[in-house]
Order: sequence, then structure tokens, then C-alpha cells
Amino acid sequence: MKHINKQKESQQFIDWKNKVNEDWQPSFDSLRGSSTGHIVKNALIKEQGGLCCYCESKITEKDSHFEHFRPQTRFKDLVLNYDNLHCSCIREPKKETDRHCGHFKSEYFDETVISPLKSDCESSFIFDSNGIIKPTVDDDKRAVYTIKILGFE
Repeated sequence: MKHINKQKESQQFIDWKNKVNEDWQPSFDSLRGSSTGHIVKNALIKEQGGLCCYCESKITEKDSHFEHFRPQTRFKDLVLNYDNLHCSCIREPKKETDRHCGHFKSEYFDETVISPLKSDCESSFIFDSNGIIKPTVDDDKRAVYTIKILGFE
């Protein structure tokens, strides 16, 4: 997991959210697929160095999806909060074995899961010679738990 240094949300995203009126409320569903959604997603990918927020695989706009670190079903006030938005690999899993990272985590969350925004998150994980993500220290319970939640076991 690579540390993500969050940037400021774009002015376009701020302006889009400020268009709220009695006939329209900004929502995540209306963001996806919109021109503002493309701007936001590309900004996320850029700040992540073109890598999945969890497994560090290369991603593009077409093969990734928006990831809410704190799930939108439980943290409704954070649905459009830029600091809660990331990009995770695999736009749509084609089979069950494709489910890992954001798709595997899905709506699960608790404070034990290591965040890619945590400045020392990189020190918790290593990649073995086969590309398998493992805890740097075998008895690091948070790293072991995070690996399980993201489907890397």
C-alpha cells in the first residue's frame, strides 16, 4: 500500500457540489459518468501515481473504480468528501476471483483497517517475489487484518 498525499479537491468539483438547488441534489450516482466525475477520477489517479490505492497495480480511468474508504452506506456525510475518495483497481469484476481491494472490501470498514492516507502505511506491507502482499512484521495484527479485508489472503 502506497501512501497517498491527498491534494485539494478541484474547483470544478466544488462548483459542481455548490449547484445544489430545490430541483437537484449532488449525489455520487450523478457524479459517476459526468464530466466532473471524470475530472475527479483523473485527479485521484494522478495523486495516487497511477496506482490502485490498495495493491499498487497500475490503473487508468477505464479499468478502475471510485473507492470510498469509509463506505457510503454507513458514512453518508462523506459520500462526496474528496478526502474519502480514492481509485481502486478493477472497474467491474468479471468473476469471483477478480474481487480484491475495493470490490472485496465493499461496504466493510472499521478503524482497524490501515488507510492509504496514513503516512507510514507503506511500512506495514511488503510484496514477496510472487507479488503477494504480506505484513512486514508477521504479528502486525492491523496489517494482517487489512490484508484479509482487502482479499489478499
